[in-house]
Amino acid sequence: MTWTDAEIDKYIDSSFKLVETTQHKLEKEFNLGHFEQWSLNQEKAELTFSSPSKAQVTCKIFALGTYASGYWQWAWASASLNDSFASKSKIMQKLGTSSGLNLFESPAFKADESMPWELAGMALKEIGGIGVYRCSSTSSDLFVIIESITSK
Repeated sequence: MTWTDAEIDKYIDSSFKLVETTQHKLEKEFNLGHFEQWSLNQEKAELTFSSPSKAQVTCKIFALGTYASGYWQWAWASASLNDSFASKSKIMQKLGTSSGLNLFESPAFKADESMPWELAGMALKEIGGIGVYRCSSTSSDLFVIIESITSK
């Protein structure tokens, strides 16, 4: 069954609101946006935040996808990401069948700047998690879903 335009709009809106809610909660509880640096370990599926004056925060994560030059690429389709780190992103493919939208099954597609956040909200709904983080680099942004957080 294919979703109607109204169903698509409602799903996108609720997904984006979920991202806003989870991001606000993570910021309030862990102050994630105010660390001096972050480091990513694909093998351990961990994202660590650190600053000299703050307790270190480590997140268990999985890769959702990358955004660069106006294109989104699912993590499952990226040769630069470890299979185990990216495998949960494949769960999003099932939305292609239920929604009738091929963007969930296409390895990459043209997207505007808000779409990665909307997709992240959809992943929170479909796969689970407590938040999202955008790991920015000079060439692309890697969007990861945060599954759990520990503070040291």
